[in-house]
Amino acid sequence: SRPRASSCKFHLPKAAKRSGLTQALGLAMKIFAIALLMLISGATVASSKVVPVIIGQHGPDIDACPSFAELSEKNSLRKGPGQKFERVIDLAEGTKFYVCGQSKNGKWTSVVLAQDGYLDCQAMSPTPKPHAYAGPCMSGWLPTEHVRIIAG
Repeated sequence: SRPRASSCKFHLPKAAKRSGLTQALGLAMKIFAIALLMLISGATVASSKVVPVIIGQHGPDIDACPSFAELSEKNSLRKGPGQKFERVIDLAEGTKFYVCGQSKNGKWTSVVLAQDGYLDCQAMSPTPKPHAYAGPCMSGWLPTEHVRIIAG
């Protein structure tokens, strides 16, 4: 007698039996739940917003950025006054820069980086009226507590 062919049953996983719409809704709910948890836990996402460095705030007869300073410890230059703003570049202790102003609460300082430590970034000459810095050097914001004034 010939051996009988055994019947082979194949079972699909439960997820495979669901419709595409049901799977998409399930994924959307998971993403929503994660976002909600991040919001509740206070997790922050870096803001892509930029708060420009304004030069010439001290009058038409004063340098556009009247002080020269250095970092007292390593830190990150940011696109705006606060930890929530995106990092531009990480800076080493001793990095030199021009001080242009401060945030309203005084906790953040707007700066123009001196590329080689002493390059004129068009921040040392007076300017007729305050305006957003658009010179050749990098600009941004640093925590005021780590700014050590050298001159000005």
